[in-house]
Amino acid sequence: MRLRLTPTREQRLAFFTPAMLPQILNAIPAAVLLVDTDESVIHANVAARELLGSGIADRAQPEGPGARFPLYVAGTNMSYPRERLPVARALRGERAAVEDVEVEHPRGRMRMRVEGVPVVGGHGEAVLAAAVLYEPRRRKADRAISEERQRELEVRLQHARKLDTVGRLAAGVAHDVNTLLTVISANAQFARDAFAPGDRGAAEVDEILLAVNRGSRLMRTLLGYDKRREPRPVPVDVNEVVGKIAETMRRVIDERIELTVALGPDAGRILIEETQLEQVAMNLIVNARDAIVGTGQLSVRTARAWLDADFTGGTEAGVYAELTVADSGIGMTPDVARRIFDPYFSTKDEHGMGLGLTTVDRIVRQAGGHVEVRTEPGAGTRFSVYFPLPGSRKPESITAHNTGELPRGSETVLVVDDDESLCAALTRMLDRQGYRVLSASHGSPAIRLLRNLQEPLHLVIADVVTRDGGAQDLLEALSETHPSTRLLLMSGYADDEARMGLIGPGVSFIAKPYTREGMLYTVREVLDAPELAGRMQDAGGRM
Repeated sequence: MRLRLTPTREQRLAFFTPAMLPQILNAIPAAVLLVDTDESVIHANVAARELLGSGIADRAQPEGPGARFPLYVAGTNMSYPRERLPVARALRGERAAVEDVEVEHPRGRMRMRVEGVPVVGGHGEAVLAAAVLYEPRRRKADRAISEERQRELEVRLQHARKLDTVGRLAAGVAHDVNTLLTVISANAQFARDAFAPGDRGAAEVDEILLAVNRGSRLMRTLLGYDKRREPRPVPVDVNEVVGKIAETMRRVIDERIELTVALGPDAGRILIEETQLEQVAMNLIVNARDAIVGTGQLSVRTARAWLDADFTGGTEAGVYAELTVADSGIGMTPDVARRIFDPYFSTKDEHGMGLGLTTVDRIVRQAGGHVEVRTEPGAGTRFSVYFPLPGSRKPESITAHNTGELPRGSETVLVVDDDESLCAALTRMLDRQGYRVLSASHGSPAIRLLRNLQEPLHLVIADVVTRDGGAQDLLEALSETHPSTRLLLMSGYADDEARMGLIGPGVSFIAKPYTREGMLYTVREVLDAPELAGRMQDAGGRM
């Protein structure tokens, strides 16, 4: 009978001796150098000799204790700064690593990662330093990850270029499309006025006006992809927009999904573009709908909330309008939840572009708000979006355009637009409200009219760009002939207001397409604004 005795832990530890250290180091696949306090190499393992050549092994022999191997700053002939070397830092008791090092070896230079680890003696000081070098072939996995990341970035770049193309195309046709929508809207409103309340024809015209409104919103949405365009926030009623989007989405939500809408009476008005708030609400509701498999619940809620600085992540504490969209769907894992705002990341496979929540995050941040997400796998998801509320006092410039009689006037107004249909519609609109209206098809006849006009002129309504000039030429002529006349610019381009740099004292702007109510109230507000001394001098200084 043979007895096999298993050595105890103490016996195994006694087996190891200092003489076995080279053997242990040679078993490590990475290059390891032991460096003395004078920075000489006292030992190099097999991997280090293979990587750096036999010369480094010679330097490890007793006859060459002071020899050093050269290190360079990657991509240069500069010696690597001694104070930054991981070995020097390790001898000072630090643990350090760098990746911008090139090491000289028999086949040339090689870039690699160098780590320095202190070997501490009995008194706590570093008596040696271990330098660990990783050769490039040991980072194939890292390179594979990098290549995958590169492919992902290329896909994102292609998507970004497509969106930029959409934005530029939209910006290019925006002026013409918005002008057409303005003409349709104005003439449809004229036709609407001819019908008595409750007439069937009036309802049909209302459908035309609704279609124009949808077309206008579509154009503003497309223009949102034009990165050159700056948003123009205005006070927007949260409940009005969210309620409208929720009712629209009710038509496309599976009847097995129970949709609940609760609009808090004090949600308030926020400063944002209306189409942007529509995008936020629609994206959140669509995502909630898609997260529900079969039957489930989807709720949309608005409220007013007080948030402190800790909750808002360091942004200003105060009163916020809250929009919450919750679903009883599949939920998300923490890993997925961390990536939902990344561009082009989608949980919908090939059916999703991965831009919905990215757009939500961008719009909310632009408006000074933030998004909170709560989710668990199998327990649904809740998105809470917080928009800062401006002062409780309603801005004076915001007028209830849907109540009472449309404003009238008797002032003299000059309309300048090279689209004959729009010029005629706007002239008719103002004439009906009592204004004396003059018109010109473009800049040159308008300037001639200004120079020959002897009577007072109270307002000029002009397109920013006409076929023979622009608003700057008109503004110069006004400063010479009628310095107290107000100027109301209009345009269907995305960036005309910012690009021209004309908006200032005495100069206002209205975007096409506009409604009859919008134009008439704007005209009245511009005419009723306080006198501004030196308006033309200020405007002239910006030309």
